[in-house]
Amino acid sequence: MLPPFLSEIARIAELGPSAVVIVMGCGLCDLLIQASLQTGCEAYGCEYMPIPSDLAEQEILEASLRG
Repeated sequence: MLPPFLSEIARIAELGPSAVVIVMGCGLCDLLIQASLQTGCEAYGCEYMPIPSDLAEQEILEASLRG
């Protein structure tokens, strides 16, 4: 999903700091990272495939260092 589309979903769903987002098959976690940084929600993902899972961990670490 492109960032503007996720922003619209977050607005419609009224995501905020009290929301929890869970995604099964989250891939690289781009959606979760954006939702969390943009709205302050808690975000959890589950990815079965090892390579996307490893890359997601790196993305999350990088986002937390910037955040």
